[in-house]
Amino acid sequence: MLLNNFKPLISFYNGAKFVNVLGAEVAKTTILCGNSNSNTNLSGTNSHNYGGSTLSYNYTTTAAANNFTKEQTTYNWLGVVGVSASSGNPNYISARFNGFVLFIGTGNKEVQADDYCLDNAIELKVTASSCYHNADEKTIVSRSFYNNTEEDVEIKEIGLYFFMSPCGCVSNYTSSFVQPIVMVGRKVFETPITIQKGEQYTFNYTIDMSQVSFEEADR
Repeated sequence: MLLNNFKPLISFYNGAKFVNVLGAEVAKTTILCGNSNSNTNLSGTNSHNYGGSTLSYNYTTTAAANNFTKEQTTYNWLGVVGVSASSGNPNYISARFNGFVLFIGTGNKEVQADDYCLDNAIELKVTASSCYHNADEKTIVSRSFYNNTEEDVEIKEIGLYFFMSPCGCVSNYTSSFVQPIVMVGRKVFETPITIQKGEQYTFNYTIDMSQVSFEEADR
C-alpha cells in the first residue's frame, strides 16, 4: 500500500514533511526538485512550485544504482536518474533529480500507513534496476536481487522509495545531496518469495495513477 509518506509528493501544502528511513522528518524543500533556485524560494506563494524540468523519475540501470543495496544509510545517487544541461549551484533545487527504487526484507509486520522503513531489511547484491512510466498512467519500478549469501533467503516484504540525486553536471555536490531514502510504499507478501543461493529474482512495484479519483466540486 502507499504510505503517508506518499502524500507530500502530490500535496500543495508547503509545510508537509516526509519521514526518512532513519525516522527523521525532512521538508519537501530539502529533498524534492523544482523550478526555483534556492530552498527559500519554495515558501509562501511558491509553495507548490515543484515538478520542474528536472523532475524525471524514470531511469535505467547504472553501476551506481546497483551499488546502493543497504536501506539504513545515506547515498548521493549521483548520475542515476538523468543529466541536466544546467550548471546550477548544488544547493539549488533546479539542480536535483528524484527517482524511485526498491528494497526488500524478511520481516512480516503488518503494513501501517505511518511505516517509514522495512520491518527487517536484507542486503543482497543488485544486478539491475529501472523505473519507467507507461502511457496508461502506471509507473513501474523494478529491481533485480541476486542471492550472494550462503543459504536460501525468504523475502517477505518489499518497500518502494524515492531518492534525491544531484544532476550529472554537479561534480562538487554538497552534503545536502547525501540523504537517506524515503519509503512511500510497502507490501508484505501473503506467500514469501524464496531466492535460492546463487539465484536471482526481479521484483516490480506498480503505482497506478489512473485509480486516483477527482471528486466534483460542491455547489
